[in-house]
Amino acid sequence: MTSKQKDCKIIDVHTHSGGIDISNFTKCKYPYCQDIIDLYEKGSNAGVSHQIVFSMPTTDYFDIPNYWKTGNFEASGYSQFPFEHENKHLVRSISSIFKTNKYFIPFLSFSLQDKIDEQQKNIVDLAGKYPFVSGIKYHTSSDQNQAMQLKLKSEIIDIAKEFNLSFMIHTGFSNCSDPMSVIEIAHKNPEVNFCAAHLGAFSKDFSNALDFYPYDNLFFDTSGLVPLCDFLKFNVNQDVLELNYAQPLSVFKYYQERFPERILWGTDSPWYNAFPITDTSEYETIRKYRDEVEALNNFDKEQILENTYRFLNKRLD
Repeated sequence: MTSKQKDCKIIDVHTHSGGIDISNFTKCKYPYCQDIIDLYEKGSNAGVSHQIVFSMPTTDYFDIPNYWKTGNFEASGYSQFPFEHENKHLVRSISSIFKTNKYFIPFLSFSLQDKIDEQQKNIVDLAGKYPFVSGIKYHTSSDQNQAMQLKLKSEIIDIAKEFNLSFMIHTGFSNCSDPMSVIEIAHKNPEVNFCAAHLGAFSKDFSNALDFYPYDNLFFDTSGLVPLCDFLKFNVNQDVLELNYAQPLSVFKYYQERFPERILWGTDSPWYNAFPITDTSEYETIRKYRDEVEALNNFDKEQILENTYRFLNKRLD
């Protein structure tokens, strides 16, 4: 590592904060919560200069326990529309606790399940009131909709254009989280930046399509690398690239060498650890935030930083 690279800014593009994740809590899975001050302490103590932060994946608007039982999204009665409380608390906590936004880069969460107009108005209001709002987070798996539905069911893409907001979109192994849908919506909106979270779920189709993708508005992040590699070591998936998932850093290296101008670094904090909590659970190795940062030091931090600036459409102090 050169001295210049050692002094390079580090921006974590994928963290969560605020309240609890109702899904993990009701399923008795760890982790399920993270406070904004705790997140700041983790990052700043590890030498991270900025963190993109959004709420936990689920919202108190929905009755999540009922969803797990019935498969139906129903209002819980706690709020007027999805992510009403979560988005407001996120920007207020950053503004009030940290006074000026020099560290956190908030993304507002969005759902297609209900009260879309009310959510869009709220996002416009918050983005107008808090200029440090920089993007929108859409969790396809929690919402049970593919990324392209953002274009088909809402006007959120137009709002993103108006306020120069970037999109962070969850990808995974289920149909609703298909990373090819992220490519589709990005291709139809080349003036808006998109990030396919979690390395596009290691998808062969996603990687092959990205080789020929014509615009510079599409990125992917490395968040959740270690737990996802651990999962793939023991679960056969014909749709993913044939990589050595027993060696997560080799997977990171593969992606940086193949897509040097599209890779972003993120931790998915606090989900760099994720496991069920049972009476017989025994976990000998607990991963720390600093472990994520130390892994990044093996790679081209300057290139990743430049990619992050392009994703955000701005440079940071």
